[in-house]
Amino acid sequence: MYRKILPILLILWIFAIGVGAGALARENSSTVPSRSSVQPVGTAQRDDPEDPDADPEDLTELVQDLIHAEGEYQNEYGDIFPYGYRVPELKIDSPAARSINVEIDETIGTLARDQLQLIHDGGDEDPMTYLIDWNASLTDGILSLIVEYRDIWWKPKYFVYVYDINRDLRLDNFDLIELFGYSEDDFLASVRDAAGWEYILANEGVPAEYRGEMYDDRYAFTISDENISFENLMIYLESDGRVAVLARIGSMAGAGWYYHVVYPFEAVG
Repeated sequence: MYRKILPILLILWIFAIGVGAGALARENSSTVPSRSSVQPVGTAQRDDPEDPDADPEDLTELVQDLIHAEGEYQNEYGDIFPYGYRVPELKIDSPAARSINVEIDETIGTLARDQLQLIHDGGDEDPMTYLIDWNASLTDGILSLIVEYRDIWWKPKYFVYVYDINRDLRLDNFDLIELFGYSEDDFLASVRDAAGWEYILANEGVPAEYRGEMYDDRYAFTISDENISFENLMIYLESDGRVAVLARIGSMAGAGWYYHVVYPFEAVG
């Protein structure tokens, strides 16, 4: 079975690399953080792009690769496919930054090292992780770092770290809500609206006669209090100050849900 899906995975890999690993915005339905929505390292957008005197921050002074490895893996059947691992670390020597680095190293770094050892030993491709990548953005001293990895089934998992450089403080979802000046209830209600609209758009091509109970069930999950909660949402800032939320959107095919970025307090419908 793996031999049949490996060519498909290779095509997906090439496509992902070609488009910067997909797009999070509504214009592209991919659920992968991309350099079109999360500003790439070294090219952070200015807060005021119309001000020619405002120099952009250089994110290469703030974030670097802890691990960077890429190559090809050959399984027991002789099939060859590519892999690429980029694990970030903050280039800031402060207590909060060091704590974030330790967490990244112990989770994502350990995963990457284990995968490289698996490749070296010629192990089974079943637990294989093919992609680990990251993007960062900086807005008013708030650094957002998003790390993604994908396994053999190409299903993504994300880690989001938000760090206040000026205060040497890691910000959680509640810190960000307070920073934005929103009430918790209003914020969750807005995310719920955005996630529900994303679900409707994603399934608008499904004929009504094929929707059935599954359509209603997955929509109910998408907007449920259980799903739209601060425990499940991953909130960060894009480089232009836009508030972005990685939310779980119900799926009528395959897995029961997938991640997609939604934008609260922006018009929907």
